[in-house]
Amino acid sequence: MRWTLLLLLAAAVVAGAAARRRGGQRPSSWEDDDADAPAVDPGTPAYLTPLLEAGKHREAQNASRTSPPLLADLESYSGFLTVDKARDANLFFWFFPADKGMADAPLVLWLQGGPGSSSLLGVFLENGPVRIKRSRRLKRRRGSWTRAASMLYVDSPVGTGFSHANTTEGLAASSEQVGRDLLAALRQFYLLFPQLRANEFFISGESYAGKYAPALAMAIHEANGAAEQDKQGKINLKGLAVGNPLADPESMLEYGDYLYQLGLVDDAGRRRFKEREAVIRDLLAQRRGKSGGGDGRGDNATLFRELTGLRYRFNYLHDSDYLSRSYKQFVQTPAVRRQLHVGNLTYHNRTAVAERLRPDVMQSARPWYEQLLEHYDVLLYNGQLDVADPYPLMVNFIGRMQWSGAAQYKTAERRLWTVDGEVAGYAKTAGRLTEVLVRAAGHMVPADQPKWALDLITKFVSHKPIAD
Repeated sequence: MRWTLLLLLAAAVVAGAAARRRGGQRPSSWEDDDADAPAVDPGTPAYLTPLLEAGKHREAQNASRTSPPLLADLESYSGFLTVDKARDANLFFWFFPADKGMADAPLVLWLQGGPGSSSLLGVFLENGPVRIKRSRRLKRRRGSWTRAASMLYVDSPVGTGFSHANTTEGLAASSEQVGRDLLAALRQFYLLFPQLRANEFFISGESYAGKYAPALAMAIHEANGAAEQDKQGKINLKGLAVGNPLADPESMLEYGDYLYQLGLVDDAGRRRFKEREAVIRDLLAQRRGKSGGGDGRGDNATLFRELTGLRYRFNYLHDSDYLSRSYKQFVQTPAVRRQLHVGNLTYHNRTAVAERLRPDVMQSARPWYEQLLEHYDVLLYNGQLDVADPYPLMVNFIGRMQWSGAAQYKTAERRLWTVDGEVAGYAKTAGRLTEVLVRAAGHMVPADQPKWALDLITKFVSHKPIAD
């Protein structure tokens, strides 16, 4: 999620520089420092692909069921799907059926950004059915997206979270490869849950998923139109919903003007940003664009921090990360490892994936969006307070797209979006595209405004207008 502002560092660099196990105790809370607690067997990873290839679909589904559930009556399934045997590439998934049952509910895939951030962040901090209280106990989330759809969370790309390959070279090196891996996983998922094949399918995510989502959508679109779809089965893709997307670096570079309008830099600071933006554009023109160095944690090395003194870019009202990351400890406790069928496998940080995808950062996803908008609904929403991937830069990206609704978008009326009498934001629709500003939210909209985010996704997957 931290890559967009790091694009500006490129100029500085150039310029100067389970098989299943049953039983166990339900982990409604956990203690990391209880030396007297009895040891819990973390079990072994559940690799489901061999069962699926053998036609043992029911056995695979049973092997993936989280039992006992993390919370009473919380049905879920998790495990690994092998997406490339040559690379020994395996994607971890966690699936939650819709609250009303999966029979008639749409299926929504959630992809985290990064690149390299685990989708378990989405489960516990944003829109999943569970959250972790300060008391370190689990609680159902009132604004869970399972109220609108069945939710499938995938640690993607390979090398993210619990997803893994046998070597670093087995990690995806492009968004296209990420899309192909996700398609391979989806095909197996539909073998695991064949009753979902006819249900409407939507791809969602945020930040760097602004590239993953259209990459997967294009892979599905092409596969659906190919002869092999008769054998593999068609995926009922209906749309994409991406929050605070990084999609087209060149049209999303103009931080200087944005920060100046916010009052976070003066005219001299704006000029310094524009100087770096010009260098990056020159690199792009020469097809030598590279991403900034580092892994996104070196805030003191960024021009943004130098000029503003701020360390946190995901919500400019905060100077530090205000969201708890305790879920990372929770999912690595032996009892939870056992329930999630991950065994003792490493829970990866984002460093290796980010480094592997470094050449991909400056690549544009704009051609994919331009094609997809002719066939599928696309929702692009942005938190008002995000500095990493700001709303005005998303609008810049939309304005540069060449598609059949481009002229209509330029004259479309911006409408007020309200939820229970509250002003949630503003929406504009043209053709199959809807863009939304979510008020009083930062980079992770569902975390900052859960009720409004639920309303947003509910309307989108129900094919209803966002604004009145």
